[in-house]
Amino acid sequence: MPPFQYVFPPIALTAAFLMLVKGAAFAEPVAHHGRTVEAESTVAECAYCHDGVDAINIAICSANCDNRHTHPVLRHYPPLGKEFDYAPAGFLLNLGIRLPDNKIACISCHNLRNRERYHLVLNNQGSKLCFTCHRV
Repeated sequence: MPPFQYVFPPIALTAAFLMLVKGAAFAEPVAHHGRTVEAESTVAECAYCHDGVDAINIAICSANCDNRHTHPVLRHYPPLGKEFDYAPAGFLLNLGIRLPDNKIACISCHNLRNRERYHLVLNNQGSKLCFTCHRV
């Protein structure tokens, strides 16, 4: 047996893996409903738990967006040919709205560092979060 053996706790392994895969600047494990996840998770990583079994199913997020349903993900932002109907991506980034690869993702609307219900990036009272991107 080697003279020194260290066993990483699960959170350290998760953080180490994420730093290797995504880079140290993006790796930030956060507590999320009894699990440890990365704050800047991808849609696939969110869907791993949000499958309708462990957590609310996010399949609805691939549907068309309207005022009664959640937002579609993995769509280009702003939609091609509709650039003047949407706020500039740089403006959104300054408000904490993330658009990985210029696409709408779960982290565009949700910030897992926010401990309030739904973990929204911005308060959505009066559809404020929606109207931050959508110009009417």
